[in-house]
Amino acid sequence: TSNQKATFKDICVLVKTHSQKEVLKYYFDKFGIPHFINSPQGFLKHDTVVQMLILAKYCLFPTEYHLVGVLLSDYTSLTTNDISNLRLEGSITQGLNTYYRTLATELEQLRQEVTSSSLFDAMHSLCQFKNFYYLRDSQGKLNIDALIQQAVNFESNHLGGLFAFIDSLEKLEDAKIAEAMDVALGDNVVKVMTIHKSKGLQFPIVYVFNDESTTLHANKEQLIINPNFGFTLRIKKEYNIEVNNLIRKAFIYLDKKATYEESLRLWYVALTRAENEMICVGLNSKRKSITIPVKASQILTSKGFNDLLSRLDTLIPSHLLHTIEIDDTNLSSIDIEEASISERFII
Repeated sequence: TSNQKATFKDICVLVKTHSQKEVLKYYFDKFGIPHFINSPQGFLKHDTVVQMLILAKYCLFPTEYHLVGVLLSDYTSLTTNDISNLRLEGSITQGLNTYYRTLATELEQLRQEVTSSSLFDAMHSLCQFKNFYYLRDSQGKLNIDALIQQAVNFESNHLGGLFAFIDSLEKLEDAKIAEAMDVALGDNVVKVMTIHKSKGLQFPIVYVFNDESTTLHANKEQLIINPNFGFTLRIKKEYNIEVNNLIRKAFIYLDKKATYEESLRLWYVALTRAENEMICVGLNSKRKSITIPVKASQILTSKGFNDLLSRLDTLIPSHLLHTIEIDDTNLSSIDIEEASISERFII
C-alpha cells in the first residue's frame, strides 16, 4: 500500500452489474462519502435532471400537467394531498394563487426570466431557483453540470433557445445519451462504474467489488441454438422423464465454456485498470479456503465471479498479491431491518 495520502478522486470502484451500485450508494450516503455512480440510462434519466427539465417545460408550457410535476418536485415541499386541496379551488393554478401566493409569484417571475433569456442564462436561472443546485448531492450536481454542458454545446451550434434544446433532448435515444462521467473524472468524488464501462480508463486506486454469488446454472431452455453447430431440443418421454442426449450435453458445455471465458475477459479488464493499487473485495459465503493452491484449469470449474475472486493466485504473481480473510459477524444487510449476516470477505 502506498504511503501517500489518497483523495476521493483517486479511487474507482468497479462492479460487475448495475444492481450492485445500489448497495454502494446506500453505504456511501450513510457515511457521507462523496461519489459519482454511473447509470445505464445516462444523466438525463437522473432524478435531479428530470426535475429540472420539468421546471423548464413548465416555463415554456405553463399547463397544469407540468405545474403538478413542479409542485411534486424538490423545488417545493408540497405533497399530493396539498395538490388535491388546491384542485378544490377550481384549478390547481387558482388554488396556488389562493394558498401559496408567494410561490405562484416566484414561478411567474421565473417563467418571464427564462423565456426572455439565452439558453445558458435560462439554465442558470433554473439551477438557482429555490437554491436547487446547491441542495443536491455530489452526483446530482455532476449530472446538472453535464446537462448545462450539453446546453452550452447546443447553443454554440443551434438557434432556438430553451425550446429547441428541450426538443432536441426528447429526440435523443437513451443509447446515445452520454453519461456525465467525463465531468465526474475531475471532481473529488469516488467513481463507481461497471467493469465494461471502465475500458480505456485507469485510476490510482481501484476496488473490484462484488456483493453476491453469480453461480452459473445449466441452460434449461427447450431450444438451445449454437451459431456453429445448429440447434438441439429438450426431449421428454413418458411420465415427463427428460432424455439428455449427447448433442444437448455438448451444447450446454459450450454455453458454459463461453460464459466462463467471458468472465475471464472481464477479469482481465478489471485487473488492468489500477495504476498503483488494486483491492478486490467479495463474499466467500461457502467459507472455502483462499490459501489452498489451485491449477489454472480449475478456474473453469468454479461457481461464479466470487470463486474466481478466490483464485487470484493463479492470475497474479504471488509477490504482487496480498490476501486477507476477514470474519465479521457484525456485518449487516442492506435491508431496512438490518438483518445480521455472517460472511467472509476476500480482499
